[in-house]
Amino acid sequence: MEMRVPPILSDLDVCMPLKEILMIRRAVTFVLLTCLGGLSPGVLAVANESAGRYSVYPRVVATVLTLAPRGMATIQTSDGARYEVVRGTGWQVGDTVTCEHRATGRPSWQALECRKTS
Repeated sequence: MEMRVPPILSDLDVCMPLKEILMIRRAVTFVLLTCLGGLSPGVLAVANESAGRYSVYPRVVATVLTLAPRGMATIQTSDGARYEVVRGTGWQVGDTVTCEHRATGRPSWQALECRKTS
């Protein structure tokens, strides 16, 4: 006849140590705050801040003079001003482009955003 003794459970086997509980609480709090912060209207407003910035300058019609090998192009407006801009796809020397001034705070070669019109 064999007698079985049930195992004795100590407090360490049943409960998690306090340090682990505190770490889990911190992780859950961090995840919840991150999710709530990402969905807040303030973050969406900052992300959409640039939508209200538009050019107050008139559009400029220019002709492509040269195409540089590194993706740049030199254009000349109808009043004779020359600009160096980022070249668009399919541009060739002699093409007519329409350019808009971008918001301030950019390097000079990003000051105009141009699109091919002919």
